[in-house]
Amino acid sequence: MTSPREWWRRAAAAIKDRQSLYLTRLITGSSRFRNPQLEAAVIRATSHDDRSVDYKNAARVFAWARTSPSFLLPVMWALARRAARTRSWPVALKALMLVHGILMRSDSEPVDVQVGRLPFDLSEFKDRSSSPAKASVFSAFIRVYFNFLDSRSVFAGLENDPTDEDQLLDRVQNLQGLLDLLMQIRPYGDGMEVGLVLEAMNCVLIEIFEVYSQICKGIASFLVSVFGSDHHTKMEFYLNEFGNLSPEAKRRRGIVGVMVLRKAIEQSAQLSAYFELCRSLGVMNAAELPEVEKIPEEDVHELEMLLLGEIEEEERREYEDSVEQELEVLDVSPETQLIEITVEQTMEEERSNVVSKEWVIFEEGCLESNFSVGAEKLWPTPPWPSLINASGGMPFVNNGNLIEI
Repeated sequence: MTSPREWWRRAAAAIKDRQSLYLTRLITGSSRFRNPQLEAAVIRATSHDDRSVDYKNAARVFAWARTSPSFLLPVMWALARRAARTRSWPVALKALMLVHGILMRSDSEPVDVQVGRLPFDLSEFKDRSSSPAKASVFSAFIRVYFNFLDSRSVFAGLENDPTDEDQLLDRVQNLQGLLDLLMQIRPYGDGMEVGLVLEAMNCVLIEIFEVYSQICKGIASFLVSVFGSDHHTKMEFYLNEFGNLSPEAKRRRGIVGVMVLRKAIEQSAQLSAYFELCRSLGVMNAAELPEVEKIPEEDVHELEMLLLGEIEEEERREYEDSVEQELEVLDVSPETQLIEITVEQTMEEERSNVVSKEWVIFEEGCLESNFSVGAEKLWPTPPWPSLINASGGMPFVNNGNLIEI
């Protein structure tokens, strides 16, 4: 049974709607966006009645927006005029639902006719049509719904088809951000299980299903491009402007890819809880949604190892290619490398044979005579006269290694 106070509140709201309709007939076009018939349809579709939605006039608003791209701005201007002046949560919520429907219908339009930022601001909306206890929870619902729609409108205006993996991952990250905003649209207190709020939750669930489907497709496309069978197709995304492989781009791509996978696991769990909340509230579309399949932690760990392993493997190949290029510049053949390695090993063996841990005692003059005889066989004159001291012997070297002398 409706209380007298509730009855007077609804009567005052109906009077406000009639007054607004009357003003649309008196005000002539002071702007090229003003249209009395369109504004009247918007007012009827966004009435103060929180028990029902005028689907007939809402369909008229949608049909007006679909007429041509040039009609989109007048419709948005009429909705902005209505939403910016109200302090009633039913009016604001109905206006946001109309904006949501228009945005979903305008996704197929070219970028130059997209809305961009919404022409009104409800980020600090405060309801004055309900009691303080109810006003706070309904105001929070309006604010989070507006934040999502504003971000979605901007994203739709900037979105283009991705041409490489970097753009694909950026798009997936933006979609994951939108999904976070969508899951914030929920009742924030008791007493919000009313028909208008449940209707808005139906629209949100449709959007969640669409956004999450695009996220899954984006992740699948990224994994196919990285681990595809065609190695040339897989690697062409890693080329920089000079046609060479870019380690920085590959490292960034691998790190961002792992972040996207981790975020997908987190959001899958959050979606399951969100769908359960909607089912408990009695949201109609929640009963038709399929179960969210969670990605096993083991599979994600394997994907991370593959991504990071792909980066390390490509860096190793780049290092080997750079070494081969340097050898080609120096004109060093593989046979020459083998000879150099063999000589170096032989010298190491000689070092091991000369160095001894036992003390050896030479008789006086033995070292000098043996050294002179050996030197005469190799050179006519001593090749290092500067190293011979005044007494005719060899000076000590700092490290005591006779082979180096």
